[in-house]
Amino acid sequence: MAAAVMPLIVLLSVQRAAPGPFITGSLGPAALAASGFFPALAGSSRSKKQLAPPSFAVPRATAVKGRDGRGRQLTKGVITMNMQSIQLADLRPPAHNPRSVIEDTSLDELAASIRGDGLLQNLVVAPSRGKTYRVISGERRFRALRLLCERGDIDETYQVPVEIRGKLSKRDKLRIATVENVQRENLAPVDEAEAFAELARNGVTLDDIAAETGKSVGTVKRRLAIAGLCDEVKQALRENRITLAVAEVMTLGSHDRQRGILEEVTYATERGWTPDIDDIRHDLLDSKPSVAEAIFPVERYTGTFTKDLFASDDQTFFDDTDQFLELQEQAVNEKAEQLQAEGVTVEVTNAYSIPNWQYRDAEDGEDGITIINLSPQGHVDIRENAVPYDLDRDTATATADTPAAPSKPRPAYSTPLCRYMAYHKTLAVQAELLAHPRVCKILAIGRLIGNHDAHEALHAFEELDEPPASYVTVNETAASCITHLPIEGREDAPAWIRLKYLSCDPAALYGTLKEFSDSELDALLALLTALEFGQSHCNALDTDEKSLFNHVARDLDVAMRNHWTPDAAFLSRRTKDQITQIAGEAGALQKGPFARLTKSDLVKLMERHFIQAAEATDPNEDQQRANAWLPEAMQFPAIDPVSIESADAEADSSSEEAD
Repeated sequence: MAAAVMPLIVLLSVQRAAPGPFITGSLGPAALAASGFFPALAGSSRSKKQLAPPSFAVPRATAVKGRDGRGRQLTKGVITMNMQSIQLADLRPPAHNPRSVIEDTSLDELAASIRGDGLLQNLVVAPSRGKTYRVISGERRFRALRLLCERGDIDETYQVPVEIRGKLSKRDKLRIATVENVQRENLAPVDEAEAFAELARNGVTLDDIAAETGKSVGTVKRRLAIAGLCDEVKQALRENRITLAVAEVMTLGSHDRQRGILEEVTYATERGWTPDIDDIRHDLLDSKPSVAEAIFPVERYTGTFTKDLFASDDQTFFDDTDQFLELQEQAVNEKAEQLQAEGVTVEVTNAYSIPNWQYRDAEDGEDGITIINLSPQGHVDIRENAVPYDLDRDTATATADTPAAPSKPRPAYSTPLCRYMAYHKTLAVQAELLAHPRVCKILAIGRLIGNHDAHEALHAFEELDEPPASYVTVNETAASCITHLPIEGREDAPAWIRLKYLSCDPAALYGTLKEFSDSELDALLALLTALEFGQSHCNALDTDEKSLFNHVARDLDVAMRNHWTPDAAFLSRRTKDQITQIAGEAGALQKGPFARLTKSDLVKLMERHFIQAAEATDPNEDQQRANAWLPEAMQFPAIDPVSIESADAEADSSSEEAD
């Protein structure tokens, strides 16, 4: 392949002067000096005017015939080349150069080198209008010569050694300029990308671009992906405001997404932060789709959303990504059918972004196509009135998507089909479960073990040295139930907490629970259910007699005094008057002169009174009253005395108004 294109790209150089396909023999230092091409060697480096060196002709080179990737002949006939010197005034700058930026410092250094040592490499030119010649390769050297002329170091008659190429097509000129720029001095990545894209648009294959420029095929593909970036991102890369790595990962997004990422990266770098490539990749590949991206009526979506505080479309996200993708694909197909019905040629693609460098805008009166790209994340890009370049077929296919795209094998079944089969299999298992209540019980226990949240009442008494008797009952039951469960860690924690520390996955837990007896399963299910159940809102009295909590408590005939004895924690939160009232109701008035006691003494006295009454084997009348005493708020439902007093006052007021 390299032999087939060599006549188009070999850059003849007197500096190299080695035998090759177009030059026989060699020139030594003396011959080089005598030729006049290297004035420094002839001792005339400071000469302002240079005598015209003798010209010589290179024998016509018959081009090696070959074919490119599209089967087209690479060259026709012969390419005529000869070496001679042409005065600077007759040279014209290149019509196109892959290098868009030439730094002033670099140009000054080159000019100084030429002034001191002469022009060490010829320019490659082609005949232009009249007796002028257009520079094909060597724009930096040409500009350095013009700079020396402006400074007065040389004049317009300065003889410039050139290689004249005849019968060069625009494509050939681009090849030569690109190859020289890439090989002699590294092009900026954007310039390199656009140069490679121009070569590809002219039918040059990936392999040929790689062979001619010395780059790997992978590098060429990455540069071509950069050629498709939006202008803002390419400019940022050209100005070194973003790195090449950031630019390459941004090829995963549409132009709109690229602009958004660029804003975020700019914001970060301005504050001294280094953009994280993995974060950018995650944002482009793994973030949930927003409502703003949907091209279908959102009413078609039946799943849930995640919304921000203000619930704007670009901050409201679809939770069911698969359903979003299915609806988005349906909408794209509907859009394509609508356009086709209007006579528009439509091409639907599924790349991460449209390779825009492969297309140009249609001219007036020219028929273009509409490209609708649905990315793997569901982002939709539409480019209208586009005309594809005549790319080599294999090149077009290989560069249809960005090399930054994650490589994933094509699934054997599509997502919608997987969902269809999963639904049917699920229904089949559900139907069979109805006939196996023991298996259902095991599954329910498995779900509860992994997902239960113990009621806050348990946490409230967790750290007490002497917790209530009901707490002890719950914890001891939990300890007996976890004996045969695979639990690791937190040995010092209460048993009901350790239930959270299973050391197996759901399938393994299912296998363990299958070995439990029915009574063991019943005990474990009862425990897990009890751990979660309790009063819903503990910061207020539950006075609703229809609440589930009160319903269950009444059905269980819960006797609170069997589980609770008025203690200091309760009594200390009552006023002195309220404690005195409790003493009268609980048979403790005969204990002493309450009016003389402090509240703290009253709390201790009443706590001791309730404990003695509870421990009495043959309680007297006062102790019986103490054991029976229960505040109205401890009933099911709770009774709020303030609400009752308010209701009574309102009733009295209404009665007075009626009178």
